[in-house]
Amino acid sequence: MRFKRMIWRSRTLAALLAMLSSAELLAMTTNHSPTNHTIYLGRFSMKVPSKAQIRIDAKYRGIQVTDHGPVTSFKALKQRLQEKSEKYAASKVPSNPGDDALMRAAGMDPDKEHTGSQLVGFDVHPEQNTAIIAYLPKAQAIAANIDLHKWINGFDMVLSRNDIGVSSYEAQRTDLMSAAEHFRPLPSQMSNAPAGFCVGNGIFVDNGKPEAAGYATLVVIDPQHPDMSLTFTATDIEKHSSEPPLSANVDDDSNRLRSLTHDLKVIHRGDRTAAGQSGYLIAVSGSDPDNPGPVTYKYLWEAPGTPSDVRQPAMSAELNTDAENHARSSFGNVQEVTEYLDRFLNSIRFRSGNK
Repeated sequence: MRFKRMIWRSRTLAALLAMLSSAELLAMTTNHSPTNHTIYLGRFSMKVPSKAQIRIDAKYRGIQVTDHGPVTSFKALKQRLQEKSEKYAASKVPSNPGDDALMRAAGMDPDKEHTGSQLVGFDVHPEQNTAIIAYLPKAQAIAANIDLHKWINGFDMVLSRNDIGVSSYEAQRTDLMSAAEHFRPLPSQMSNAPAGFCVGNGIFVDNGKPEAAGYATLVVIDPQHPDMSLTFTATDIEKHSSEPPLSANVDDDSNRLRSLTHDLKVIHRGDRTAAGQSGYLIAVSGSDPDNPGPVTYKYLWEAPGTPSDVRQPAMSAELNTDAENHARSSFGNVQEVTEYLDRFLNSIRFRSGNK
């Protein structure tokens, strides 16, 4: 994530929310909630204002987890998926020479990727209360989706991967089954939760040495500060990015931003430690060229992370306000917005389990 992403209008609130599925809406708390609300995301906990609207996107080993709601029994879930598989099996998919050419260009064997229908595979494992279905989302698609449905405590929890090769179904099925063995719903009391990777509505419990295979994003929309968004990301890495660190391009990016804004002021630039990592923070204020009254704030903190260390993923926290077409700023002054971000950064903790 580069500082140039902070150029005015480079990212609107609508674009931020479009990043995340509406199914991932976690909470819009009430006025009777505590001052802060604790979020468990990835291997970290963090506090957000109680009135904030929270959205997350978290994947472990590329697996997205969603709650498809209550189901009376595994038998009922199996029947539902059986009907779905029959529907896909009845949808015939003819061979397409153009698609075959694309597959060959990608190093794939078209003969191994053809299914004849939208159904790629369907397996039921009643002893584990799981069923797996893989399918082409559209008749003309050349990549499949695979969903593992696990019946847990009366709910249909779905572990999914998208855009898999048809020929990889067996390997994908085996891998999802392995991951599902370690998946648990989040307990009502997180003090009872074991070490693992939290995905919002569940946790992949560690089995032996923790695997550096997680990605998590949190977006905070706070009605107390209209037109503000706070985005936090944590990504496990195998090696450092080839891009230069944030601090290396600050001067060039600041000059570029200065040419597009009124009254650009650098509020802070320099080292800033958060979540147990040394990082770099750049913060600026200014006004929109088309609406020079309200002040817009842009804050970006980044830490490079340590390869293969789940305690130190590559992390970033970005706070943006957008005063376009509004008569007042989201925050009253620089101190107020700085303290807001500081409270969030200071609240981030690595969650080792049972604490």
